[in-house]
Amino acid sequence: MHILIVEDDERIVSFMKRGLEAESYEVAIASSKAQTLDLIEACTYDVIILDIFLGPDDGLDICRTLRQRGVESSILLMTAKGTAEMEKMSRQAGANAYLSKPFSFDELLETLTRFGASGGDDRAEHVPSAFTKPDQSRPTNMTVSEMDMRGCFSTNTGRRRQWS
Repeated sequence: MHILIVEDDERIVSFMKRGLEAESYEVAIASSKAQTLDLIEACTYDVIILDIFLGPDDGLDICRTLRQRGVESSILLMTAKGTAEMEKMSRQAGANAYLSKPFSFDELLETLTRFGASGGDDRAEHVPSAFTKPDQSRPTNMTVSEMDMRGCFSTNTGRRRQWS
């Protein structure tokens, strides 16, 4: 499963990337709306894990933009300000699931497992169960985004982006 993490907190990115790679997921990283849109154009992701508060960028806006552009990847929104209203806004933006920070790595894995079970193909049918909260060496001349894009190109040879 190929995952894009969109998060501007390096500690969280490091924790999630290390853990997901240990579970054999392929992980790419973005920290802004511009990076996210560039990577989405270059590669197809099974899951996008998106922070709602990204400095000057708004994760809900990014989620809406992705859905408007026909991106069918499962989207997991996460935020430190977990409220019922924020969960509702996440659903309305087109997210498949929502996690309040801090969350356990097991909660993240459970959510990804649910995405895998549905394949991310039927968003409308998948949303209710996804929103149910579970019980509690790189060359130096390339940027992180360039390396992520290089990885997408090498793992998606011959794959075409399908637009709805």
